[in-house]
Amino acid sequence: MPVLTEHWRVDAMLLSFEGRIGKLICIDNGNSEWVPKTHKAQEVFVWRMPTNLGVAASWNLGIKSTPFSAGWMLVNHDVQFGEGGTAAFYASADKTNIVLGGKPNWSCVWIGSQVVQTIGLFHEGFHPAYFEDTDFESRARRANIEVVLSTAAVNHRNSSTLASSEKFQQRNLLTFQSNMHRFNERQQRPWQELKDWELDRRLLQSWD
Repeated sequence: MPVLTEHWRVDAMLLSFEGRIGKLICIDNGNSEWVPKTHKAQEVFVWRMPTNLGVAASWNLGIKSTPFSAGWMLVNHDVQFGEGGTAAFYASADKTNIVLGGKPNWSCVWIGSQVVQTIGLFHEGFHPAYFEDTDFESRARRANIEVVLSTAAVNHRNSSTLASSEKFQQRNLLTFQSNMHRFNERQQRPWQELKDWELDRRLLQSWD
């Protein structure tokens, strides 16, 4: 989970999360002194970055660092789960599919390991945010991967990071257009050419 500002929202999300977490990975792109307040995770990793990695690179780092997982749950820092929401969301998840929850859909996501084996990781050219999710979903659909739209109670305060900084809002006027242009370019290419990383090779070459 990447977080750049308003780290307290992660604590609120974790408080609303029902159940246990195997590995909680927080990518602190704001390089703060914050530590998540939770006892729900078996293992907690907080990685403080000297600069903002961006959403795609942060998600990729989480996936690359846990390659033996059956899949990955990617949650925006400004999400909160309603009663029964966690179990309802996870009920649709398996190794072969993508599950999208919240509004907009990519505020809470499950990505099965076989999805990454098929289409690779998020494209880090979408920086720092926007279109990395649209591009990933487009590649998945073109590869005939199942995408489930969950009706689980996942509540999202949209664009909290943008709202927290006028500077970010001004920069986004430029970067959003640039990312959209990159997305449109990539749409013209076969999805097989857009695979950035090979999970199968990572597992085959493992020293773990």
